[in-house]
Amino acid sequence: MLLAHLCDRNRFGRLRSFALPFMALLSIPFATFADETSEIPIIEADPVTVTSTRTARSVLDVAGNVTVIDREQIESSGSRSIADLLRREAGIFVTNTTGHAEGTTVEARGFNNGGGNGCSTLVLVDGRPVNEPDTGCPDWSFLPLENAESIEIVRGPVSAAWGSGAVGGVIHIHTRGAEGKDGLRGGISGHAGSYSSDGISAHASGRSGPVRASAFHETAESDSFRDRADYRSETTEASFGVDLGKDLRFDLRGGISSRRSERPGALDLQRVTNRRLPQTGGADRANRRQRFLSASVEWDVREDLRITIRPHHRQSKSSGLLTGTFVGGSFEFESESEVDTLGLDAQADWDGEIAGRPIHLVAGVTVAQDDIDGTSLSTTFFPPFPASLDSGESSARRKTAAGFLQAEIWVRDDVLLSLGARRDRSRLEGFSRSVPAFGATSVFDESVRQTAWSPRASVSWRLHEKGSAYASFSRGIRFPNLFETFGSFGFSPGLRPEKSKSYEIGGKWRDERLELNLSIYHSIVSDEIYFVFDPDRSSFGENENVDRVRHRGLELSGRIQLREWLTAYGSYTYDDVEIRNQDTFGDGERIPITPKHRGTIGLEATLPLGFEAGINANYVGSRFVANSLGGDLGSLGKYARYDARIGWGTEIMEGMRFQLDATGHNLTDRVYSEFAGFSTFSKFVGSFPAPDRHYTLAFRFTIER
Repeated sequence: MLLAHLCDRNRFGRLRSFALPFMALLSIPFATFADETSEIPIIEADPVTVTSTRTARSVLDVAGNVTVIDREQIESSGSRSIADLLRREAGIFVTNTTGHAEGTTVEARGFNNGGGNGCSTLVLVDGRPVNEPDTGCPDWSFLPLENAESIEIVRGPVSAAWGSGAVGGVIHIHTRGAEGKDGLRGGISGHAGSYSSDGISAHASGRSGPVRASAFHETAESDSFRDRADYRSETTEASFGVDLGKDLRFDLRGGISSRRSERPGALDLQRVTNRRLPQTGGADRANRRQRFLSASVEWDVREDLRITIRPHHRQSKSSGLLTGTFVGGSFEFESESEVDTLGLDAQADWDGEIAGRPIHLVAGVTVAQDDIDGTSLSTTFFPPFPASLDSGESSARRKTAAGFLQAEIWVRDDVLLSLGARRDRSRLEGFSRSVPAFGATSVFDESVRQTAWSPRASVSWRLHEKGSAYASFSRGIRFPNLFETFGSFGFSPGLRPEKSKSYEIGGKWRDERLELNLSIYHSIVSDEIYFVFDPDRSSFGENENVDRVRHRGLELSGRIQLREWLTAYGSYTYDDVEIRNQDTFGDGERIPITPKHRGTIGLEATLPLGFEAGINANYVGSRFVANSLGGDLGSLGKYARYDARIGWGTEIMEGMRFQLDATGHNLTDRVYSEFAGFSTFSKFVGSFPAPDRHYTLAFRFTIER
């Protein structure tokens, strides 16, 4: 009731009414309550990343801007999804078009889908790539936050290690397992909140000697803040592992997920003022089921040599129904598709010496095959005439193979030199047949072969036990995804892979109370893929390569423990993305959707009697709408969003803990949109409004024996 009363005032009053009591609460002299406070969160001095160079390495020794988010930070964030958690990170930009997880895009360093169909940030789950072959983007609705043990974020090209799709960076999600000492641990958590949103999840893991196992299940649903935007999802995963002697380790993981969702569509905000409304005159529904199976075999051949093999398989089936109206008639579009992905990743790690200096080598190969089959049926009604039917079927197959080599050598006790290279090869085959209501059947059957090299060189210097500086050069690549090559607007056989050359310098500092990260980068992307929406050009509605696009920027982030009970954190990102095209197409124009300025700032407090509190402010600057060069179609305004959390936890008995959280989102009820673009069929600039002020109440019960 208090929150409702405060939030009924005008926008400035609402913010002031919230902020002043909160800051007054934090000003209490907590020294007198020292014995009553719970354990103080301390920044881990030296976290480890395994993503940058495919081997475990201290964050301070990695030549790049790397962040590791652990389970404790996940639980204290108040976030309900991985995407919401990533909004606070420097260099990362999140957009959403539905109000629920299915419409989420997460990108890095200016690759914000402002002009193309695909994503340029690779997402891994336990080393397994989860980007979809048709769009190049992951389905974030199948990646629950409650199943994440930690999240690594590597900004900038990592194609030398991971290949195509890692032009902007890599996000690596490590799921909960049964590592560490023998015993059993588990828990149950749930949430409920605005828009009839609720969900519940449970996890359990155990280890006994050489055997370990884990299981996870989650269901979630929401009516969303807009009409005709319902969402339902269910995820189940399990793992089993065994140590076959001291030198051989085997792990098997599998899961199945399903989702039913509605997409409310874009609104013309020049005409519609109620942001809760769906797009008028139709509906957009989608169903999807997915299952995966992956394995990992680690063999310590010798003390200095380890071989790791990771096979994986993923299959998904989707169906959709899109209906709409237009002057004098209406239409229905039904579609079904099946995607099958099979891959193998193998690498060998060797530790040795060259000229008396320690060296670590990683060599390996990856192979994969993606298959997509789809059918569609379009029905158009022109009363009183009979309905006209268009049907089509399509299939595509991509085979990829790559080899890579990474070397890290300590040229001095405090200087680490890293070199790497990878060669990727892709063969893409596509078939399509369409039967229009009027006219002859059209058929095409084409094949495309492409290759690319991805070298990398970097040096990291430990200036201090707790600080380092680095410099790097790297090349990133992204092959055109299947939709870009065999998309709805035609076949683009001449579409070339995106290739970037990126230079970066930076520095880091980490100790028990202070964490600082600074990176400055300059990248030139050749043949960046752009979806042309300019009706004055002959290539309207087709993908084409832009000769040169410059990405440059600065990323600054930090975390400081101001008092034993109070921690502050923040980040600032400057992204300057501009077309440098020799054929004058868009020359000198900013790439849409990418804001030049954005940042976040927040406070976290450990309070007496087991209470915790936190507040976060997230700012995003203005940017052009998608596919709008020069802002001729308009721009999206800047906005600031304020979230706050208060939590209470207690240890019921040894090894058993209960936590209760209440989180308020967009507390000032700011009206804003994260994404907007030109609608091909409706011929207006469509905007996707973000949720208004809403709340979530969550609980978590954990046990460890």
